[in-house]
Amino acid sequence: MLWVEKRVRELRRRKAGRSKRIKDRVRREPLLADLARRHRDLVKQLEGALQLQRAVLRQTADSYAWLALGEDPLVILPLYVRQTHQLPQGLGLGAPAELARRFHAVGTLFAVENDLTRCLGVGDLTVVFAHRPWRNPLVLEVKASGEWKEGGIAEIGIMTAHSDAPEDVALYDEVSRIIGEQVTPQRVHRLERQDQIDRVLSHTRYLASIAGGAGPRLPGPSARVWRTLQSVTLRALADGASYDLSEPGVAFLALGLHDADPEQRLREAAAGLAFIGFGSDSAPATLADFLREDEWAAVVPPIPLWPISRSARVGLMTGRVYFAAVVKPDLWQNAMQAEGLRLEEDGNGGWRLVGMSGEIHLDTIEVHKLSLGVAFAGISPRDVARRVAEFLARKSGDEK
Repeated sequence: MLWVEKRVRELRRRKAGRSKRIKDRVRREPLLADLARRHRDLVKQLEGALQLQRAVLRQTADSYAWLALGEDPLVILPLYVRQTHQLPQGLGLGAPAELARRFHAVGTLFAVENDLTRCLGVGDLTVVFAHRPWRNPLVLEVKASGEWKEGGIAEIGIMTAHSDAPEDVALYDEVSRIIGEQVTPQRVHRLERQDQIDRVLSHTRYLASIAGGAGPRLPGPSARVWRTLQSVTLRALADGASYDLSEPGVAFLALGLHDADPEQRLREAAAGLAFIGFGSDSAPATLADFLREDEWAAVVPPIPLWPISRSARVGLMTGRVYFAAVVKPDLWQNAMQAEGLRLEEDGNGGWRLVGMSGEIHLDTIEVHKLSLGVAFAGISPRDVARRVAEFLARKSGDEK
């Protein structure tokens, strides 16, 4: 990751000064215009290849984070903070990496280095038990000073917070035990930025407030939806283009990348679905959107964890296939209505799902997960609506 980011920075730095020199040279020697154009195309291709490498590495890091944190957006999304995606240098990256290495060497903990991911941004390390149940992850804010070189001396300061739940205390004690045995700083640094402290405390309080909450167990990904996505992707790899409906109101589109502007080509293909009822208000959510919008990485799983064939995942990861999901704006209302439910927005990004036998409330995280999950996580609105209706009926029967 460091190598890729270094190459991207170098390329951009050199390109900034090179553009004027090339223009001046072509002005003096017009015959070089074609050569200059080919040079610019090659530089653009190189930059695209490096950006693709960075995206693949970030997706790989997100996969580790999702697996370590139980693939639960309710845990992951509160840890999201938008980052610059310029990795820190020296001790800024080395100190958390050294702590993670020591946690892993003992073998009792998993530690995720947040700067390597898109989905985590609160703190520097996110730690959970490796081989026993845990309730909430422990977020560590790490500060270090000293010399980042072989034989150098570095001083590390760590700040964290946890609830009084026994599982959270046990996780904190294990982290403290390992640090106490293997890291003995001469001086503990005070964190100078109050916002960093506030983020860690806010995350801890939020997770403590939702842990163990009661509510309907909404269905997970649908094998039927994933099969449709896989089929569309593989047909695009073989034939250049494909589309299919995962269920009424949701269309999957995929194109093999053979031109310079695949996003525009895909949007034109999406507009061509009007004959089956997808109007101009059915905007596509594209794979480029998924890779560009970092917050989505905390809501839906990264591509390496999608339960589709390896060739389909590789095609999507490496940019050989351009994918989009086109969703009708009334998709969720229609799915709920089919089960005798009414969907009402609560004004804060959440939903109230109201039926004859009662109602339930879904908070903004759950709504975000379901909405994006239709495109990128195998979510079936029909299955969700059916499960909610069953939950309300069962709850009503229990109360009687």
